[in-house]
Amino acid sequence: MTNLAPPIARANVAPRLSSGSQHVTTLVGLAAVVFSMLYLISDLMELGQGGFSTSQLVVTYVAEAAIPLFVLGLYAVQLPRIGRLGLISAVIYAYAFVYFTSTVVYALVERTSDWQALERRLGLWLAVHSALMIVAGIGFGVATIRARVLPWWTGMTLIAGMLLMGHHRQFAGRGPDGLRGRP
Repeated sequence: MTNLAPPIARANVAPRLSSGSQHVTTLVGLAAVVFSMLYLISDLMELGQGGFSTSQLVVTYVAEAAIPLFVLGLYAVQLPRIGRLGLISAVIYAYAFVYFTSTVVYALVERTSDWQALERRLGLWLAVHSALMIVAGIGFGVATIRARVLPWWTGMTLIAGMLLMGHHRQFAGRGPDGLRGRP
C-alpha cells in the first residue's frame, strides 16, 4: 500500500531507523553520555584539588579525546537528514576538541598548575577555539532539531549549553565549562 499523505506531511515525520541503525545510535548516544560524565568528573576533580593533577588531566584527556568521535557519530546517525549545516558544524566542533585535547597534553608535559596558567600560556588560541566550539555547537544543535532524527531536546540541550558557555566566558572572564574555564 502506498503512503497517501501529501509530501509535506510525509517530510515532517521522523524516519524509522532499522535495528542495525538503532544499535549504532544507541552506542553513539551511550558514548556521548559516558564520556560527558567522565568530563564532568575531571572538572570536579580539578575543582576539588584547586588545580590540575596528573590523574585529573588523564581523565580529561580520555574524555576530550572521545568527543570528536562521538560528535561525528551523532552526525552520521542523522544522515541524510542533518544536511550541510550539520556536517560543517560537526566537523568544526570535532576539530575544536582535537585542539582542546592537545592542550591537555601540553599541560601534562609542561606540568601546568591550573587553568589560569594554561590560559596565560596559550591565550588567544584558547579564545579562538572556544568561539569555534560555541558557534559550531549551536549550528549542530540547530541541524539536529531540523533533522528530526534524534529527540528535539538533544539539539536544544546543546544550544543551551553553548549559549551558557558563551555568556559565562564573556561576562565572567572564565572558560566555557563554568568551573575553571576549560572547554
